[in-house]
Amino acid sequence: MSRVRYDLDGNILSSIRYYEPNMLPLSILSRLKKENPSRSLFGVTEVTSGDEMIYLVKMFDKKHWLTLRVDATGGSQVIEKFKKN
Repeated sequence: MSRVRYDLDGNILSSIRYYEPNMLPLSILSRLKKENPSRSLFGVTEVTSGDEMIYLVKMFDKKHWLTLRVDATGGSQVIEKFKKN
């Protein structure tokens, strides 16, 4: 699923796409799996605005749900962490 915002001239301002983790670029998917071997990937939100693209990747393990902000080079940081009940 995708959402796209346009200006009045029809130019794309930003877009959001939702998809399965296996659709991530291979280099990013491999890096996430290598850096998080005990976590499972759940879903991806790809956000594009101007020339910038980031991925918000949902992951989980036995105790937590996490959201990682991943840039185009694969660098990541945890931006949300929730304890499972």
